[in-house]
Amino acid sequence: MSSKQDRRLQAGIWVDNPAVLNEVLREFDQRLSDSGSPQRSGRLRVFRYPAEAAHVVLEPLQHLTGAVNEYRRLSNETVLDCRLLLEVCEQLQTESDAEPYVDIACELISELQQNLRDFSRWCGFQERQVHTASRSDLLRAEIELEGDEVILRTDLDGSTRLRGAVAVPMFLAFWRARGHRLSSQGFEDVDRSVNRRSLERYRTRLCARLQQVLLEVVPVENGFVLQRSK
Repeated sequence: MSSKQDRRLQAGIWVDNPAVLNEVLREFDQRLSDSGSPQRSGRLRVFRYPAEAAHVVLEPLQHLTGAVNEYRRLSNETVLDCRLLLEVCEQLQTESDAEPYVDIACELISELQQNLRDFSRWCGFQERQVHTASRSDLLRAEIELEGDEVILRTDLDGSTRLRGAVAVPMFLAFWRARGHRLSSQGFEDVDRSVNRRSLERYRTRLCARLQQVLLEVVPVENGFVLQRSK
């Protein structure tokens, strides 16, 4: 990017539509896998890239690293570890300019690629939220998105307003899921910090809010389901 304003504009596009950034990173991730090979360097296992291959890996992000750094500053919700991404890019660039090949610790490459997969899943979750249907005949309810809140209205039981960085994404994940059923694994799409201990606590808090409109989240085999109270 030629200027700070350009970098900020590009980062703003990614904040509004992270799928655009995800497409770039998918290409980068593929090249990261295809262009190098695992080697042993002393006691350390490394991914080795010939200098020319390192430049090929960097092509999708060429002139975009400044925008990635700006995206890190602008996006509070993203699961992308921008610092890790930039660290790998810097190693590929700096060492390929001076050496015939680049060695990067396999552990570092593996950590980045796992983070890129997490980011890709998160992007899919964000996109599904945008296209969430407002009406559920199964629950006989409808929702309205208002800023960072959800207004939930049921046919006979009134309405309630959901707030919170965990409650809203968790509820919307149930709302968009087929049959309003979500596997335990599916909660990783809601919040990477959710674990088995905190999951039950969050479920209990969400249920407390939903009691006002006679809805509940109940455990089922390998997951949970949002349903009308029985």
